[in-house]
Amino acid sequence: MYIPDHEPVIGREELFEDVAWLSGYDLARSADLLIHDAQYSTSEYNNRIGWGHSSFYHAAQFAEKTNAKRLLLFHHDPTHTDSMMDELFDEFISKHECPFQIELAVEGNEIDL
Repeated sequence: MYIPDHEPVIGREELFEDVAWLSGYDLARSADLLIHDAQYSTSEYNNRIGWGHSSFYHAAQFAEKTNAKRLLLFHHDPTHTDSMMDELFDEFISKHECPFQIELAVEGNEIDL
């Protein structure tokens, strides 16, 4: 499931518990591979609420809530270099355990499903 430009939480720190209020839930539920917009650290996201993009944290929360088996994070913020994304991702992973495989999208990689 490919979900670009998705901000599953606006003006909140956590996703809604009730999935009826969770944007995109039915599309992503039980996805083998969830390819999701995630281009910000939590602090960056706090300055960009309502822009229609996610933080790593919110994308991971969304994947966990939908029971995705694998999460692939991608970005298109022109101010973020690949090195910056690697650093943000490494920092996120060092602080959060996810019950699914999670990785950054890399141009040219192929994924067999």
